[in-house]
Amino acid sequence: MLPLKVFLIFITVSLAIASTKDIVEDNNVNNLNNSKKTVTYDGRSLIINGKRELLFSGSIHYTRSTPEMWPELLDKARKGGLNMIQTYVFWNAHETEKGKFNFEGQYDLVKFIKLIQEKGMYVTLRVGPFIQAEWNHGYTVQTNHTSLPYGLKTGQLSKYRVFGDPPSQRSAEDIAFSIARFFSKNGCLANYYMYHGGTNFGRTSSAFSTTRYYDEAPLDEFGLQREPKWSHLRDVHKALNLCKKALLSGQTSVTKLSLFHEIVSQHNSRNYKKSKAANDNIKWEVFSESIPTFKQLPVKEKNPAELYSMLKDKTDYAWYTTSVELGPEDFPKKNEISPVLRVMSLGHSMLVFVNGEYIGSGHGSHEEKTFEFQKTVKFKVGVNDISMLAATVGLPDSGAYMEHRYAGPKSITILGLNSGTVDLTHNGWGNQVGLHGEKNRIFSKEGSYNVQWKDAKGKGQALSWYKTTFGTPEGRGPVAIKMHGMGKGMIWVNGLSIGRHWMSYLSPLGEPTQSDYHIPRAFLKEKENLLVILEEEEASPENITILRVNRDTICSFITENHPPNVKSWASKDMKLIPVVDKVRPEAFLKCPNHKTILAVDFASYGDPVGYCGSFSLGKCNAPNTKQIVEQHCLGKETCSVPLDKPIFIRNNEDGCPGVKSLAIQVLCGTANSK
Repeated sequence: MLPLKVFLIFITVSLAIASTKDIVEDNNVNNLNNSKKTVTYDGRSLIINGKRELLFSGSIHYTRSTPEMWPELLDKARKGGLNMIQTYVFWNAHETEKGKFNFEGQYDLVKFIKLIQEKGMYVTLRVGPFIQAEWNHGYTVQTNHTSLPYGLKTGQLSKYRVFGDPPSQRSAEDIAFSIARFFSKNGCLANYYMYHGGTNFGRTSSAFSTTRYYDEAPLDEFGLQREPKWSHLRDVHKALNLCKKALLSGQTSVTKLSLFHEIVSQHNSRNYKKSKAANDNIKWEVFSESIPTFKQLPVKEKNPAELYSMLKDKTDYAWYTTSVELGPEDFPKKNEISPVLRVMSLGHSMLVFVNGEYIGSGHGSHEEKTFEFQKTVKFKVGVNDISMLAATVGLPDSGAYMEHRYAGPKSITILGLNSGTVDLTHNGWGNQVGLHGEKNRIFSKEGSYNVQWKDAKGKGQALSWYKTTFGTPEGRGPVAIKMHGMGKGMIWVNGLSIGRHWMSYLSPLGEPTQSDYHIPRAFLKEKENLLVILEEEEASPENITILRVNRDTICSFITENHPPNVKSWASKDMKLIPVVDKVRPEAFLKCPNHKTILAVDFASYGDPVGYCGSFSLGKCNAPNTKQIVEQHCLGKETCSVPLDKPIFIRNNEDGCPGVKSLAIQVLCGTANSK
């Protein structure tokens, strides 16, 4: 009965949420009217309490962040102009086994929805029962209804990443233009997918999806505001709300103003700073998994068993073992010629050992799960043990005939023997699901005592566990771990999995798709923390670092052709009126988390080039620009610098004809952090 009870709570909470008018006009959410709302619709818009409303929604998945992060995420979403949050219901997280339900911690859906109510926003609940969402074994059912008002269900802000992908993003300008155009074409509700992507903790990601999810969203994986997306979209929402009555009640007409438009935006860049408290006196210990043989494994099959069916979504790993006896007559007479072991696999990845020695690995990709492993091997005369550790990297999340998706080794042969090709596919195979370290939970403090650890020195052997402790990083900001020197596996902090790492799968640019991984502050203890890493490949943990993350580098880039900030206007009696003394373009800068501007790293009035974090001077520059910006901004939480030519150019000494630009980059922080 629990799912039905929870569903009824969803409906009760949804009907009690505050009105959009309250959200737009009243910043004091404690004074919201929480009486029951009437919601109807026609072909033009949703009608709430008899009033047509514009709804700006953003997807934030409760399972991909921690409850400690939810209040700040929702506050930032609301300040960004959203009045609705959309989420799926992740049923395979709530009911991992039939009749056993979990609505605790990051799976406390009711708490998440009530918190949205407290923040004065609506909820769009996508109840499933199946979803896609790049979630482990997800699937989504789509339906359409022709009499509904025009709503954009999912405006993607970027493309989610899979391992092997190069960086990509969708510009803030393109998103803003698309949203504005959508509402100009009788749209009434738009949802950003994702507004905050978060983290695929543990084994929750779909096949080959990275642990980091939609990091290019307005709120990045750590919950920090990504600029210019966050403020750019905030200003678009404000501009649309200024025109709400005309958009929802008037007749559409089009007036062409000019070929190009730009919007004033603040920019920022993400910074990683090595934590002294966390990285001092790090000492690594190692435990290596034993490599099983055919005789040692209890389950025997004639052919290699299908991997998905064996795993039952309990682990990523399963052993396949067999043995083959070779005589002297089987080997090539020339010593320089060695036999070749070839394995055809249906995916996703695999480690191969012969006689207990690691000989290599192979993997597929998001687009093509199947792959071929082929490697020369020094077999011995007598019985040779072949052991393969097959692994999945998440289960598929969508598509037809999901019950017919398969993984694991399909055919195994030895090539180059005097006796010809030997097919081992039907040779008889031993199977074992999971690893020794997993079953003994050696990633937890209690379980770590179940095995014998030794000091880690240099590059370790394949399929090893690494353990250390680290101090809690300074401050209260986000924390990440940089996995330099590692290959593929999984990371646990204080017994909690922060997801899979895969550093050895390089993108076409020659870099890992993801090299740093989010450690939620909620996972950390007051002083000492246990870090355990399962590493599949030969690797060394010596270069791993714990980092503090911030977006304290903020920037502004505007030109003389920029329109004034949207805050310069208000709507009154169906007219837009200025609310400032002088309507003009200004560079506006605001530090996060009540920090102040400590330094002006770059300032140029002229024709500067580059982007936030990498500005440089162009062909001309007003030499007093930095001094002027420092006068306006140093020591302040927010500041604005007017783009007035007389301020920067004196005595008509203009060495930069044409349209001028102003680029500013400042560093925010506290007085003792400079």
